[in-house]
Amino acid sequence: MKIGVIGAGRLGICFALLCEQAGYEVVVSDIRDDYVRDLKNKKISTNEPEVQELLSASTKLKATTSNLDVINQCDLIYTLVATPSLPSGDYDVSAVWQVVTDIQEAQNTKGKTFVVGCTTNPGDIEQIQDKLRMFDIQVAYNPEFIAQGEIVKGLEQSDIVLIGTEYTEIGITLVKIYEKIQTTPINAHIMSSKAAEITKIGINCFLTNKISYANMM
Repeated sequence: MKIGVIGAGRLGICFALLCEQAGYEVVVSDIRDDYVRDLKNKKISTNEPEVQELLSASTKLKATTSNLDVINQCDLIYTLVATPSLPSGDYDVSAVWQVVTDIQEAQNTKGKTFVVGCTTNPGDIEQIQDKLRMFDIQVAYNPEFIAQGEIVKGLEQSDIVLIGTEYTEIGITLVKIYEKIQTTPINAHIMSSKAAEITKIGINCFLTNKISYANMM
């Protein structure tokens, strides 16, 4: 199985490198030409521990500026693009929908899996699945709970693996990937995509309240 990561920023490149270290062929895409060129030369400017070492040791990682290259080449396609908060409180998922458009324009989509790893609004994944069903694409939601500054460690020692999908086999496949990445026992929870979206937001709010309370004290 070949894994694609669309949006190889701080989180995306860490996830991609851990997948590569676990033995998968990985193709990543990013819109920054110079960034992609550096990745091809096994160079990266980051404050995240272990990333340069993982990149230097990688042998099965390819980088491109073309999302279509990722979509056409890979069996399982993650997107970890930015979904910033809007003044309304919703998440701006326009970058995710751009990836959906790219998938619709790809030449080879049959039997592929699309996994959204960024925070979305409840119901977004259902809408994406409706759009991609005719392209024989199965969709899942798999957000991360990661703190900047320790992304690699956070992925290797994740407290929870949250998966939202209507397809049992996708859930099993994603758990197997995390079993190869994590150095601690897997705590996986598989549910509907909307339930997972609500759970992600709920946990985010809970953690934010804990931080606010600690700061107040």
